[in-house]
Amino acid sequence: MRILRIGLMTLGLAIMAAAIAGWYWVAAFGCGMNTTGCRDVRIPMPWQDPELFGVLGPLFGLGVAVFVLGKWVVKG
Repeated sequence: MRILRIGLMTLGLAIMAAAIAGWYWVAAFGCGMNTTGCRDVRIPMPWQDPELFGVLGPLFGLGVAVFVLGKWVVKG
């Protein structure tokens, strides 16, 4: 059970990292597509870009849920 617990926690962290990396990649892509150029990449907050949050928010939530499942639900 300990291996399952560590595996679920690692998988949860990987899913959260993928969501954050995707969020940054989309922001950087939008910055690169700007015709006037931009100096720095700013990751939009959920209230600034609700469509992006609607796609990547559940992915991040899934990562949190898998991590919590491994950390507190699976007994080891």
